[in-house]
Amino acid sequence: AGGGGGLFVSKDMSLDASSRISFESCSAAEGEGGGLNILNGNLSIGAGSNMSFKNCSAVAGGGIFMASPQCHLEQGGSINMSDCRATHSKGGGAVLHDLTQVETVEFNCHRCEASYGGGGFSASGKVLLWGSSNFEDCDASDGRGGAFTGTFVDVMGKVNTRNTSAMDGGAICTMKTFKINGGEVRIRQSRATHGGAVMALSLKLMKGLLETQDTKAKDGGGSIHVRVQVLQVSGRLVISNTTATSGGAIQSPWLVQKGGSISVSNSAAKQMRMNHLVQAHAGAFALAGGMAQAEPGEIVIRHSSSEGDGGAVTAHMILSHGKLSVSDSLAAREGGGIKVISFLQDAYVMAQTKTRLLRDVAGLQNLAVRKFGVPLKKSIARVSMLLGNTTFENCRAQIGGAISSGGTLKLGQVMFSNCSASSIQGGAALIAKSAHFMHSFEARNCSTPKGSVLTASRELWMKNATFQNCSSPQVAAAHIVTQRVVVEGSEAALLGVARHVEALECDNGFEGYVDEYGTNCRRCANGYFQLQGGPKIVNGTIDGHLCVKVPQQTREATAEKVRLRRGYMVQDSNISLSLHCPNEMACPGGRITRSGFGKMCEIGYQGPGCVNCAQTHGRGSGDPFTCSRCATSTVRKVAEWTIYILEQTLVFAISASGVIFAGEESYESTIYSNQLMSYVMVSLPVLRQLQNSKSFKTLASYVQEVIEGISIPVDVANGIGSEGQSAECLLDYVGISKTLYGGDAIFLLLALSLMFLLSVMVDLWSAIVVAGNCYLPRLCFALGRHLACYRLHAEAHGERLHCGFEKDVGMPMPVAIVLLGITFVGGAGSWLWLIRGEEHTASPGVAYLTQPYKKKCQSWEVTVLVRKVLLAVVCAVYPSSFNAVMQLQLI
Repeated sequence: AGGGGGLFVSKDMSLDASSRISFESCSAAEGEGGGLNILNGNLSIGAGSNMSFKNCSAVAGGGIFMASPQCHLEQGGSINMSDCRATHSKGGGAVLHDLTQVETVEFNCHRCEASYGGGGFSASGKVLLWGSSNFEDCDASDGRGGAFTGTFVDVMGKVNTRNTSAMDGGAICTMKTFKINGGEVRIRQSRATHGGAVMALSLKLMKGLLETQDTKAKDGGGSIHVRVQVLQVSGRLVISNTTATSGGAIQSPWLVQKGGSISVSNSAAKQMRMNHLVQAHAGAFALAGGMAQAEPGEIVIRHSSSEGDGGAVTAHMILSHGKLSVSDSLAAREGGGIKVISFLQDAYVMAQTKTRLLRDVAGLQNLAVRKFGVPLKKSIARVSMLLGNTTFENCRAQIGGAISSGGTLKLGQVMFSNCSASSIQGGAALIAKSAHFMHSFEARNCSTPKGSVLTASRELWMKNATFQNCSSPQVAAAHIVTQRVVVEGSEAALLGVARHVEALECDNGFEGYVDEYGTNCRRCANGYFQLQGGPKIVNGTIDGHLCVKVPQQTREATAEKVRLRRGYMVQDSNISLSLHCPNEMACPGGRITRSGFGKMCEIGYQGPGCVNCAQTHGRGSGDPFTCSRCATSTVRKVAEWTIYILEQTLVFAISASGVIFAGEESYESTIYSNQLMSYVMVSLPVLRQLQNSKSFKTLASYVQEVIEGISIPVDVANGIGSEGQSAECLLDYVGISKTLYGGDAIFLLLALSLMFLLSVMVDLWSAIVVAGNCYLPRLCFALGRHLACYRLHAEAHGERLHCGFEKDVGMPMPVAIVLLGITFVGGAGSWLWLIRGEEHTASPGVAYLTQPYKKKCQSWEVTVLVRKVLLAVVCAVYPSSFNAVMQLQLI
């Protein structure tokens, strides 16, 4: 038929409520309207009714043709079209002038195609969609709108398309405005040459949803191609998995966002060879004019890439007051996140845009003037401004990892994270002619092989900036003005011939320096380190520590840490000088890191060489380089005082009994008791070395218990004091300062008291003999400990020795030597004077010394006393914690 293969109507047609009409296999091979042709009238479909077209075809309007300006389709019921075709023109399902679709109704079109435009339907007038429209497998391969076309399209209902294709607008193409006003549009798997999903003169998202997925355009706009502007007032725009040569997601002169949100993921701009190789740019937005964003708006771009410039966005101008986030964006050339290309002339901008659009942009620029004082001279200033909350993460390019601009940039709250530039021109985060940061900003893990993180050919102005683990130099510009810059985890360099840097704070591990080229912080040279706190450069003046030499006894040294060998430590007053600890077990081999000093001394030890005890510990009575924990309970304190007094008293009492009953005992028993005391003096150091050795821990438990049991009476009989016992703790229990002098004073007070008691009971000479036998070795041991403190080595063995004890503990070496000599000579000499004096022979003490021996050997006990004193001095000067081998050799 010439027209209306199924039905031809010259005027109006209406379908009553709940009615049904079907057209199947109808054809108008040389006319329009394969199923229905309405020449000059309206089509009204009543509520609940159904009109279906199946396998219908015509030159135009495979199902319905009603293109007259007087024709209007009012859809109150459902329309279903399947397998309909327009063989030589538009409207595979229908050709309409106006379409008004009421709520709760459906327009379904499946496998419809047109050779020119509107695979589902083509409307030359207004299209108002309140209901539900579904298009699947529709095609307009040589024309526009794989699903449908219209001049004005307003969506208040739901539109769903899947697997549609066209030359322009893979799913939807409008000659003028495509507006979504509360509706929901979802487009899946559409493709076109321009506008993989939508092509329009202008797109307005007032409220509602526009979602596209898996769309592709050979040329521009992988999802949306708009010739004037994309305007979003509210609602959501969601784009994913799109590809094009220019604008992987959107290609438009302008993108204006007053509110709502835009989310773009997995968009790409790829080079495509058609008649010639087309250079790709803008992985997400290709904007020939620019982008304007108001404060409530939010734009999030993830996983976008470009084989040319602009991994996410290319524009001539960007003005943002809202939230802009770009992550995982890649550009093969410039602008891994954003590429601001050379500025347009104002005349071009005026010619390509509308007056209202210019008012929108100018309004946002005036807001920038009010908030930040940004100067503007023209209606559209040639300055890009990112004044909202802007973040760039994992953005990469050859030049300008996050932003590349040929002009001036004004930036508000911005953060760069893991951005990089691979060329020597640099700009890991930003490269521009000029850049002004209006707020504090942060850059993390940004790097470039040769260039800087921020690069400006003219001026770069910053307030407060923080660079974490970013490559150096961080800033390079002809003129740098900044208030405070903090650089962490890397060297710092602010390079500029003219610069005003109020403060540069660098990380621990670096030293600051200033030269004619820049303000810098650098790593220390080999063999040097600096971990005492990061330097600070204030107005060109360096405040902080310089690099110092690595300590000689270092096990490991890097820019981040220094680790000492076991037995060595350093002090924070001079970290380049290592101290050899007399007690190597007290020094675990400390660490110095950027976080500070690690544990230089074991628990309970402190001071240079770890030779002093902490507040909770006291110096061992038998070894000045060991520290024992003091008791906290009252019962334990009383017990320790009791044991100490009994130890000193018991030894004195046993020796005094030998003197008092010297005349009644056989000389053999006296000799045996003296030999036993000598054995104790020799055996005690050996037992201590055995208990402190590694082999002792490998012995059976019962053997260890036997050895420990033997050492207890030996400690008591020795009289010098056990290693685990601390006289300093005893002082602390009664509120007296813990010092070596205090411990010696307790000993002397107890010894003098017992001597006085014995002198009253027997005589003075007997008291002198007993005191010499019991306490002279202990007194010489106490003086020898002051010589032991001079065992602190600086750097390696063989250096000058010095004392590390506290000032109220140590004694000058000459004084200690003189006192030790006087005590030794006085004690041994008093015995010799008593033995040789005829007037003292009646004293029991003298009898104790001479009775067991013949006349010519009566001075033998003096040699025994000398030996005991020398053994005590050896144990004091060479304690087992310091040099056990030397102690045993001398014994």
